[in-house]
Amino acid sequence: MAGQIGTGTFDVNTLVIREAGDPPSNIIATGRAFDLSLTFKGGGTVFNGFENLKAEYKVSYFMEGIGVHADERDLGTVTKNLVPGQGTYDGDETRLKISAVANTLDPGVYRVAGLVTFPAVPGMTGFTENLLVEVYKP
Repeated sequence: MAGQIGTGTFDVNTLVIREAGDPPSNIIATGRAFDLSLTFKGGGTVFNGFENLKAEYKVSYFMEGIGVHADERDLGTVTKNLVPGQGTYDGDETRLKISAVANTLDPGVYRVAGLVTFPAVPGMTGFTENLLVEVYKP
């Protein structure tokens, strides 16, 4: 989704989930460690200015269950700083790790969302909600 930035570009996309040590998948087990990441890209005068200031950004992740007994979770937030000239942020720069102990998700199907915000820049926000995940009990 294109974020709101005025002059320039700011896009958030490519939401990925994977169990520890495995390739990306949209099927994960409850009680096992997994991580989430997304990609966001920015460019143009305004975004480049924020990069030069090393502005702080936050990436938050949410899972919303689908169905009668659906579970909903705010999974957590990653806080980092922009890097001058980088433009694209993904992988470790946006990764949230969920430990096996913390993975108490109920089995079911979930819609996963990622939100990118900049605390010093109210209104500069982008999000993606392009992933469905099945959680099963092994």
